[in-house]
Amino acid sequence: MEEPGSSTLEAASRTSPDDIIDPRHEKRNYWLTVINGIMTGGPSTLFDPNTVVAAFIIHLSGSQALVGLVSGLVMLGHVWPQLFVANWIEPKPKKLFVYHISTVLRLASLTTLGVLIWVFRDDLPGWFVYAMIGLLFAFWSAGGFSAVAWYDILSKTVYSYKRPVLFAWRQTGAGIIALLAGGVITWALSPRSGLRYPLNYLFLLSLMTVLIAIGILCFNLVVEPAETHAIKKRRPFREYLRLGPQIMREDHNYRRLFWGQITFSLAVMNTPFLVPFLIKDIRVDDSIIGMLMVVAAIADLLINVYWGQLGSRKGNRAVLVLGSKLSAFSPALALGAVLLPRFALFGVDIRIILVALSLVMSRIAGSGLGVGRMNYLLDVAPLGMRPSYMGFMNTFSAVSMIIPMTAGSAIQLVGYWPVFALAVIFGIVCVRVTTNLDDVKFTSHPNGYRPEES
Repeated sequence: MEEPGSSTLEAASRTSPDDIIDPRHEKRNYWLTVINGIMTGGPSTLFDPNTVVAAFIIHLSGSQALVGLVSGLVMLGHVWPQLFVANWIEPKPKKLFVYHISTVLRLASLTTLGVLIWVFRDDLPGWFVYAMIGLLFAFWSAGGFSAVAWYDILSKTVYSYKRPVLFAWRQTGAGIIALLAGGVITWALSPRSGLRYPLNYLFLLSLMTVLIAIGILCFNLVVEPAETHAIKKRRPFREYLRLGPQIMREDHNYRRLFWGQITFSLAVMNTPFLVPFLIKDIRVDDSIIGMLMVVAAIADLLINVYWGQLGSRKGNRAVLVLGSKLSAFSPALALGAVLLPRFALFGVDIRIILVALSLVMSRIAGSGLGVGRMNYLLDVAPLGMRPSYMGFMNTFSAVSMIIPMTAGSAIQLVGYWPVFALAVIFGIVCVRVTTNLDDVKFTSHPNGYRPEES
């Protein structure tokens, strides 16, 4: 059995795959991908795991640990299938069929959850919270199942220099939808809606499912060119597993990007507990969730276009560095909310203001990392190995799934402030790690950008 030695990486082409792109379909694929992001990203806030689902769980069980578990399962569901899928599809010239399978699984999971809420609407049984978490995990896992294929298809259908702006369009459009969704959440969870519990949560889930279905179906219409640099056959899985550590050892940018992701997750581990803090400790009404989502969505709208322009002008490293700097502010603001006594500022409890600002900073930093991280990985990944680069990166990053679960348990044991203070420290470390990434510059040419590492 052949050992994946240094030649594996050295022989791989590190040039852009822009020559694979069919110009006849590029514009169509670009806008289908934009709509896909808008209609899957924005409506997802209607049943957001860190806010709406967290509030639902608090009503169902009152467990902070389950809130942290859900936040961890979002990450686990996204990453656990990717290594298997990457090895499976890397030799295949086309990968869109994986997204077709994922479409069925994702919509089936959400529909089943909606049916359960409707059937047991008069008295949700004790096991329901675990069934809900299981079905949501199936939904997130189906998304993770298609993620490697999605990014590989993106690299073959959208020119390199357009990708940061594409992500900015996706996130800006999703931000507009999220802004509207925040108003819908505020209405649905308030007495004004006339929707009794749990039908108010069923309404939000059903609306999200319909809108997300539109976005998912759009990407199914992308025209995918065949991969010309694909390996000839799939590697034996035992051999394939050795490839990941080799990439981590030999590619310093890959290694730094991984540690940047881990420290970022530690820096924003306060985010899932902001809403429970407001509901349980400050005793605000559930309708505050919608207001917070509106504030965060407005912040997204103001920053997303900038992220895309920054990535196109200065490269994805610049986006990652600025995003990591902003991430350090989120736990600092949350820590202030926990430590300060109650007093009013402009007629509003200062703690609510600080929590809102913390959520905004976390959202802005996350959107920056969303634009920069995978685009930077696509910049440095060799052709023919992109699925492996993505699959191993996300699999290695699965360790971050235990962060919110551990944070939730720690909060129940020692309280909020020690956990939030630790998050501040990791925010500073994240800045240091991300700053050490090499800058990857691009020189424009008619078919896209050509990477030139400085």
